[in-house]
Amino acid sequence: NNGNNSYFSRRPVDTIVNITFTRSIVPKNISQQEYLSVIARNMEFKKFLTASSNKKIVYGEKKLLKNFFHVSFQRISSSNRSEFVRKYFFFVNRKLVVMTILSLQKPRKNTYLAFEAFIKKLS
Repeated sequence: NNGNNSYFSRRPVDTIVNITFTRSIVPKNISQQEYLSVIARNMEFKKFLTASSNKKIVYGEKKLLKNFFHVSFQRISSSNRSEFVRKYFFFVNRKLVVMTILSLQKPRKNTYLAFEAFIKKLS
């Protein structure tokens, strides 16, 4: 409310989280760190775009840490809309979990730190 005039504003949705759990369990004789490093070595950014997609990847980075592996990239649609994507790969009960974060604006570092703290609690 601004005096006699009412106005409505809405912050656009800037982060959508998708979490996928795999069904298969990683064998105990393979360490989770070793399993994540194999994923990291074989990860290709082109696999994140479908064949029918009109989006292109601008940049990408991969980083392997102790509890998780993450991939960050920016993609641009044919309408020139930027999307910032980060995918986390981690384990819960020896099952691989993939969490996707999509932001329409460049996220702040503390946004990622909050998700990483959440992953550490789950692991």
